[in-house]
Amino acid sequence: MEELDKEALRRRVLEGYAHLAFGPVDGPVRLLVAEKPGERAIRNMDLFRVSEIKTVKGGGTEIKFYDRMAALQAMLAFCEEDQAGILRALEQGALALRGIREGEDQPCVS
Repeated sequence: MEELDKEALRRRVLEGYAHLAFGPVDGPVRLLVAEKPGERAIRNMDLFRVSEIKTVKGGGTEIKFYDRMAALQAMLAFCEEDQAGILRALEQGALALRGIREGEDQPCVS
């Protein structure tokens, strides 16, 4: 059961990074240009990529987004880590089939 939860979490994390990296910005832009959007309109906007919204002096609004490149780099690291784990598991499985425990000296193969 715990493995399923862990895998579901990994999938959600990867989906979150993908949304940050590739997600639309039309919701925040509509929020920025709208005179006074209603609560319902705001709830329907995709603001996932927004890291900060603040009112600046002079009456303007500033919207900061999460960095797409940072999200892409995090996705890459996440996938590489996943591949490294798979390779380690395959190696451990192969060693186990040969009757060798991890950390033991491996006999030379001729």
